[in-house]
Amino acid sequence: MSDRSWLPGLLVGTFLLSATWAFILPTEPLGFQPDEGSHFAVIRFMAANQGAMPPYRMGYDTAIHPPFYHAIAALFYSIASRLTGTNAAVMVVRLLSAFIGTGTVYAVYRMARETRLCRTVAIPTAMLAALIPMRVSLGGAATNENLAALGASASLVVLYSAIRRGFTNRRIFVLCFWTVVAVGSKVTCLGLLPAIAVGAILSRKPDQPLRQVVVSTVAPVVAVLIALGWWFVYNTLHYGDPLRKGAADRLWDSVQPGFAVISERTGMPAWRYLVSILSGGWFSFWGQFKGMQHRLPIGVYAALFAAQLVSFWGIATRLSRPLALSRTQIAMGAATAVFAAWVLMIYIQYNWLHNTPQGRYFFVLLGPMTILFVGGIHLFLRRYAPGRHQQRIVWILGGVLLALLNLYVLYVMPPLEFVS
Repeated sequence: MSDRSWLPGLLVGTFLLSATWAFILPTEPLGFQPDEGSHFAVIRFMAANQGAMPPYRMGYDTAIHPPFYHAIAALFYSIASRLTGTNAAVMVVRLLSAFIGTGTVYAVYRMARETRLCRTVAIPTAMLAALIPMRVSLGGAATNENLAALGASASLVVLYSAIRRGFTNRRIFVLCFWTVVAVGSKVTCLGLLPAIAVGAILSRKPDQPLRQVVVSTVAPVVAVLIALGWWFVYNTLHYGDPLRKGAADRLWDSVQPGFAVISERTGMPAWRYLVSILSGGWFSFWGQFKGMQHRLPIGVYAALFAAQLVSFWGIATRLSRPLALSRTQIAMGAATAVFAAWVLMIYIQYNWLHNTPQGRYFFVLLGPMTILFVGGIHLFLRRYAPGRHQQRIVWILGGVLLALLNLYVLYVMPPLEFVS
């Protein structure tokens, strides 16, 4: 199911689903989507103060993120509010998110096409990325997660392409651009820098000049420093460290206590706490609504978990008959693993200090996660349902079920906004 004729319809459907979320939720209050109230507070402050950043305190707590998303959203908000009023300006910012989210789905499709595992099932891979209910919901909300996911996904697309075809000057320039977009929206994306270095080093051919590897590794670092160096200096001068980590800890210590406090209160051992934050992130990755308070029906999670087990089984059966990996595959896998390990480390470290397990942290890994998920199922189907027609039926059925799940969420969840 690699027919590209499906792609335009998939992208249009992706935009329309997220746009529906943008329109059905009220412009006030803004408590349904995670942190949307704080994001709009930052956006409005920057729009009213010629792009100046707000003070870092409760109410403006999402100002801890690098300013690229808020600056872009503030520009759209400022123009729209002058032309149409503040309520319509909220919709414009939300629709901007829907457009960015659609771009992320396209990037996932391109990423899948670059991999051996999912090259022939790029459409189902993009379909899964498009129809994850939490991603669809946030696609209609003001949040930096959307731009960070787009930047990270596009960076990986260019990195995979460079690993396969060479780190040309043009690819290095584009890679620098998308890496700056990603890091400029979410600090977690700093993990792209070591991932790029690993990919460039491991994909180097014996006859390739070492200078090209050095340029490929150093250029994204320099680009990030040029684009965001002032922000790191600003944080150091005003908050004591380049990432405002100390200020964030002081702000959230009393509001969201972590392992130290919870273990003292409940006696919870470290391993159980780790399981709790990982499982909490898994549930909310798929869908957890109204300020992360309402989950999907347990049967939905059970079905998704069963599908993941099938995917793992498909990968395991292939690993039982390993093929010789090429330099390209090793480089792509190692680079992705470095970025994934970085994101997981940041997630665990933050949640160890402040218990708020939210799966949207992993949307910067949306491409690799959906590639593994769909790729594993593809391997399973190749073994147990080898007919192309049978496989197409499975993918279409999966897409229909995910679409129905999103319609169910749209119908059931938003009214909870009005329940005390």
